[in-house]
Amino acid sequence: MPYYLSPEIHEDTEGFWFEGPSFQKESIYKIEKDKLPPINYDKLILKSHSLTHIEGSKHVDNSGKTVDKYFNGDYLFGKATVVRLTGDNFRKLNDTTYHWEVSLLELKTALNNIVPHKLLLTVDNYPKLVNGYHDPSYVLTLGQEASEWLVSHDNFNLYGTSWKRVPILNPEALSDQFTKLYLNKQSF
Repeated sequence: MPYYLSPEIHEDTEGFWFEGPSFQKESIYKIEKDKLPPINYDKLILKSHSLTHIEGSKHVDNSGKTVDKYFNGDYLFGKATVVRLTGDNFRKLNDTTYHWEVSLLELKTALNNIVPHKLLLTVDNYPKLVNGYHDPSYVLTLGQEASEWLVSHDNFNLYGTSWKRVPILNPEALSDQFTKLYLNKQSF
């Protein structure tokens, strides 16, 4: 059974990446006397970054693969290991941004030295926005060695996190190499 792993969104939920509202509802039909069709029917508009979503390697690499390629095999289906790191390893980068770079030791300890097929990573105590989302100023990334360890195993094929990237962050301030390493590993 598929599950959506996302907080609730509403029409007043702030969108990410300057997309406007995360969710909009537009009435197409309303039940009205002597009008057809006799139904209430709405069009629901969800912006791409409103809920949990997937990006193919083409999202960051023009020669990459589109999302449909991930439907061949078991990339999007199957059991996943959910890791909730404990403690508070967020370090202040500047006045508005905190960063937890998950080390190889932290990751191996949380996974008992076993690389899962799919990994969903979060922390127990991440600060949340009023809408329930992981506050994007509290950045959660994998360190270089942790990323390399995961992608060096052939059975590993999915990584997800509760942190949503936001355009205001300075990418040079973070050492998240996971995306590049993982995308270089893929050969569909």
